[in-house]
Amino acid sequence: MIVVDAGHGGHADSGSRALDQYNLSEWDHAKVPQLGLVEGSLTLDLAREITAAIQRSEPAKTGRVKVVMTRTEDTNPNFTERVATAASAGANVIVSVHFNAGDSATGPVVVYQKKQNNPVYLADRTLATALLNSVSAATNRFVPTSKGVAFDDSDEHFTNKKKPYGSYLFYQARRNPKTRNVPVVYLEVEYLQSSKLDRVKKLFVDQKREVFAAWADAIARVLTDPKTTTLN
Repeated sequence: MIVVDAGHGGHADSGSRALDQYNLSEWDHAKVPQLGLVEGSLTLDLAREITAAIQRSEPAKTGRVKVVMTRTEDTNPNFTERVATAASAGANVIVSVHFNAGDSATGPVVVYQKKQNNPVYLADRTLATALLNSVSAATNRFVPTSKGVAFDDSDEHFTNKKKPYGSYLFYQARRNPKTRNVPVVYLEVEYLQSSKLDRVKKLFVDQKREVFAAWADAIARVLTDPKTTTLN
């Protein structure tokens, strides 16, 4: 079972920062007001495209692969709820789809949990690397892009004294016995909030249909490839 998590969503934060819950999901992050773009809406659009691409794949048609989304509407489940959906579905892999915010950077970024807390570190790294390469190639069909960046959440941005377990999603996935050994990757597909406004407009407005279809196909190919995932 492939679980596609559309990051953010809704119109309010959900969950708590309390260490015994540690499940706060921000309703939105990256945004481009001048183009009317918000991350939570775009992640849902792409998650739907990815789901459809997986359902069209040969492994899905033969019943070897199934897919579920953690949200199908403009809502913002907290991370406990997102992981609970994955656990109930019998997840074999979880990919959380996001769009990034930065000044002038381009290309995808993938994040996976640091080795100390992660029983499937190598599987996460393999999946993350494959997603990075596949998405980079897809974006490069429309605009020149960097190869992207992959790192684990030992980076201070994700793990510090106030947030010692890294990403909320990783933390909740490792707490749930049904997802403890499931590969989980954060995929920041592209920079949405960026000073490169012409690039953003091309990817997210002018050629959105074609670009999102290309991203979805690229991601679906990786998620249904037995070399990068271990699906039942």
